[in-house]
Amino acid sequence: TTTTTTTTTTTTTTTTTTTTTKTTTTTTTTTSITTTTTTTIITTTTPNQETACALSSFINGGFESGNYLGWTRGGGTRTSLLSSQIKPQEFLPGGSFYNPSIASTQSSIVTNGLDPILKNLMANIVQNGTRSLQIGDAARTGDLSVASQSISNYFCDNMFFAWLAVFEDGNHTSEESSLIVVELKDLTQGDTPINKTYTASSATAGVDPGFQSATVLSRKYYYTPGWRVENLNLGVNRRGHNFSLSIAVADCFQRGHLGYVYLDSFGGIVP
Repeated sequence: TTTTTTTTTTTTTTTTTTTTTKTTTTTTTTTSITTTTTTTIITTTTPNQETACALSSFINGGFESGNYLGWTRGGGTRTSLLSSQIKPQEFLPGGSFYNPSIASTQSSIVTNGLDPILKNLMANIVQNGTRSLQIGDAARTGDLSVASQSISNYFCDNMFFAWLAVFEDGNHTSEESSLIVVELKDLTQGDTPINKTYTASSATAGVDPGFQSATVLSRKYYYTPGWRVENLNLGVNRRGHNFSLSIAVADCFQRGHLGYVYLDSFGGIVP
């Protein structure tokens, strides 16, 4: 709203001349009149890109509700699949590998604290707030767990989330190692713009600068000492599209080595 004030001053001069036989008197009277005009201009601002992004972001992206509101959990047995064959959607409800028992027991909401295996070698298992989601667990069962959320009319140009990983090194190839898969599907366009895999193979996690290794009770682990922020760059051409983001975590192919990940801070801005 903009207010403009205009002041106009009008001066009127009156001259009175009185004539007598011997005296001439001239009287001048000045009158000032001030007129004030107020103009009010009302402008309307439409929501900008940042506002549109905030309104279309994830539900319960930080898991602060203390439950799985907005999220779908999946799970099943991975032991017949190599890493390159894993498709997170197949472990969600309706998928060919979906097992409701594994889906409901292999993930949990966790609170502030340290990882039970790596302890103070890793950051707090909550990145922001008081809660995060752990998918996968410390059991060596050859299982795979998934967390997924669908987002409609997403107007952000990026998707961000933070993750903290624990992968046990089984001296396997990347095709048989424990792993995390990040899969983003564009439901509007019908493609998969992002599909990333990180494994516990010495050829991948072992040389990734985001991972470190440690031996605990005679078992070797690859882990992220600090929270890793994943940036999924969508670009302006996908604004307003519908998406499905799935994060899958699996034990090794041979069932002998665990893998689990903590997730937090899903949204359209950098956590």
